[in-house]
Amino acid sequence: MCDEASLVLYEKRLWSGEDKAALKKISKKFQTEAALAKRSSARGRRVCDGCRKASDEEDNLLHACAGCMKRLGVPAYYCSRACQKKTWKTHKLICGQDNGVTMLFYQELRPKVCRRAGQIISPRLEETHSLFVRHQCREDPI
Repeated sequence: MCDEASLVLYEKRLWSGEDKAALKKISKKFQTEAALAKRSSARGRRVCDGCRKASDEEDNLLHACAGCMKRLGVPAYYCSRACQKKTWKTHKLICGQDNGVTMLFYQELRPKVCRRAGQIISPRLEETHSLFVRHQCREDPI
Protein backbone atom coordinates (compact mmCIF):
# COMPACT_ATOMS: atom_id res chain seq x y z
CA MET A 1 0.00 0.00 0.00
CA CYS A 2 1.16 3.52 -0.81
CA ASP A 3 1.13 6.19 1.85
CA GLU A 4 1.65 9.91 1.23
CA ALA A 5 5.28 9.89 2.43
CA SER A 6 6.31 7.10 0.05
CA LEU A 7 4.49 8.85 -2.79
CA VAL A 8 6.36 12.10 -2.14
CA LEU A 9 9.67 10.20 -1.95
CA TYR A 10 8.90 8.44 -5.24
CA GLU A 11 8.01 11.75 -6.92
CA LYS A 12 11.29 13.28 -5.76
CA ARG A 13 13.27 10.30 -7.08
CA LEU A 14 11.39 10.41 -10.37
CA TRP A 15 11.83 14.12 -11.04
CA SER A 16 15.44 14.23 -9.86
CA GLY A 17 16.25 11.64 -12.53
CA GLU A 18 17.26 8.90 -10.06
CA ASP A 19 14.58 6.48 -11.29
CA LYS A 20 15.68 6.11 -14.92
CA ALA A 21 13.12 3.42 -15.86
CA ALA A 22 10.16 5.47 -14.60
CA LEU A 23 11.59 8.60 -16.19
CA LYS A 24 11.82 6.79 -19.53
CA LYS A 25 8.18 5.62 -19.28
CA ILE A 26 6.83 9.07 -18.49
CA SER A 27 9.06 10.66 -21.13
CA LYS A 28 7.58 8.34 -23.77
CA LYS A 29 4.05 9.32 -22.66
CA PHE A 30 4.91 13.01 -22.91
CA GLN A 31 6.42 12.50 -26.38
CA THR A 32 3.21 10.81 -27.54
CA GLU A 33 1.09 13.64 -26.13
CA ALA A 34 3.45 16.22 -27.65
CA ALA A 35 3.01 14.66 -31.10
CA LEU A 36 -0.78 14.85 -30.69
CA ALA A 37 -0.56 18.45 -29.55
CA LYS A 38 1.59 19.40 -32.57
CA ARG A 39 -1.19 18.25 -34.89
CA SER A 40 -3.70 20.37 -33.04
CA SER A 41 -5.19 23.35 -34.83
CA ALA A 42 -5.38 25.45 -31.65
CA ARG A 43 -1.90 26.64 -30.73
CA GLY A 44 -0.36 29.07 -28.33
CA ARG A 45 -3.22 29.40 -25.87
CA ARG A 46 -2.28 29.63 -22.25
CA VAL A 47 -4.26 27.71 -19.66
CA CYS A 48 -4.30 28.06 -15.87
CA ASP A 49 -2.67 25.03 -14.25
CA GLY A 50 -5.14 25.22 -11.36
CA CYS A 51 -8.56 25.56 -12.97
CA ARG A 52 -7.80 25.11 -16.70
CA LYS A 53 -9.37 28.42 -17.74
CA ALA A 54 -7.93 29.62 -21.04
CA SER A 55 -6.24 33.02 -21.24
CA ASP A 56 -8.70 34.27 -23.84
CA GLU A 57 -11.70 33.77 -21.59
CA GLU A 58 -13.25 36.98 -20.28
CA ASP A 59 -11.47 38.53 -17.31
CA ASN A 60 -8.84 35.79 -17.22
CA LEU A 61 -5.36 37.24 -17.08
CA LEU A 62 -2.77 34.54 -16.42
CA HIS A 63 0.40 35.05 -14.39
CA ALA A 64 3.59 33.06 -14.94
CA CYS A 65 5.26 30.99 -12.20
CA ALA A 66 8.35 33.03 -11.29
CA GLY A 67 10.46 29.96 -10.41
CA CYS A 68 9.86 28.27 -13.75
CA MET A 69 10.22 31.49 -15.73
CA LYS A 70 13.51 32.39 -14.05
CA ARG A 71 15.15 28.98 -14.47
CA LEU A 72 13.52 27.61 -17.64
CA GLY A 73 12.03 30.54 -19.51
CA VAL A 74 8.85 28.49 -20.00
CA PRO A 75 6.55 28.88 -17.00
CA ALA A 76 3.44 27.33 -15.58
CA TYR A 77 0.53 29.80 -15.61
CA TYR A 78 -2.07 30.64 -12.97
CA CYS A 79 -5.14 32.90 -12.99
CA SER A 80 -5.05 33.49 -9.23
CA ARG A 81 -3.04 32.94 -6.07
CA ALA A 82 -5.65 30.32 -5.04
CA CYS A 83 -5.02 28.25 -8.18
CA GLN A 84 -1.28 28.46 -7.64
CA LYS A 85 -1.64 27.28 -4.03
CA LYS A 86 -3.93 24.44 -5.13
CA THR A 87 -1.23 22.89 -7.36
CA TRP A 88 1.88 23.90 -5.37
CA LYS A 89 2.29 20.58 -3.53
CA THR A 90 2.97 18.82 -6.83
CA HIS A 91 4.37 21.73 -8.82
CA LYS A 92 7.12 22.47 -6.28
CA LEU A 93 8.68 19.07 -7.06
CA ILE A 94 9.38 20.13 -10.64
CA CYS A 95 9.40 23.93 -10.41
CA GLY A 96 12.32 25.22 -12.45
CA GLN A 97 14.02 21.83 -12.80
CA ASP A 98 15.71 21.06 -16.10
CA ASN A 99 15.65 17.26 -16.15
CA GLY A 100 14.62 16.64 -19.75
CA VAL A 101 11.07 15.50 -19.07
CA THR A 102 10.13 18.81 -17.47
CA MET A 103 11.62 20.72 -20.39
CA LEU A 104 9.86 18.45 -22.92
CA PHE A 105 6.57 19.14 -21.18
CA TYR A 106 6.95 22.89 -20.89
CA GLN A 107 8.44 23.44 -24.35
CA GLU A 108 6.43 20.98 -26.44
CA LEU A 109 3.26 19.99 -24.63
CA ARG A 110 2.00 22.82 -22.50
CA PRO A 111 1.94 25.62 -25.08
CA LYS A 112 -0.17 23.56 -27.45
CA VAL A 113 -3.76 23.10 -26.36
CA CYS A 114 -5.65 20.36 -28.19
CA ARG A 115 -9.15 20.78 -29.56
CA ARG A 116 -10.99 17.50 -30.05
CA ALA A 117 -14.73 16.92 -30.26
CA GLY A 118 -15.38 20.56 -29.42
CA GLN A 119 -13.80 20.21 -25.99
CA ILE A 120 -10.60 21.96 -24.92
CA ILE A 121 -8.08 19.49 -23.59
CA SER A 122 -5.07 20.95 -21.85
CA PRO A 123 -2.26 18.50 -21.11
CA ARG A 124 -1.33 19.07 -17.48
CA LEU A 125 1.91 17.85 -16.00
CA GLU A 126 0.54 17.53 -12.50
CA GLU A 127 -2.42 15.39 -13.57
CA THR A 128 -0.44 13.08 -15.87
CA HIS A 129 2.40 12.84 -13.38
CA SER A 130 0.11 12.11 -10.44
CA LEU A 131 -1.72 9.34 -12.32
CA PHE A 132 1.58 7.83 -13.43
CA VAL A 133 3.08 7.93 -9.94
CA ARG A 134 0.01 6.39 -8.32
CA HIS A 135 -0.05 3.59 -10.94
CA GLN A 136 3.69 3.00 -10.57
CA CYS A 137 3.41 3.00 -6.79
CA ARG A 138 0.77 0.24 -6.91
CA GLU A 139 2.98 -1.88 -9.19
CA ASP A 140 6.26 -1.24 -7.41
CA PRO A 141 5.72 -0.06 -3.81
CA ILE A 142 8.64 1.68 -2.15
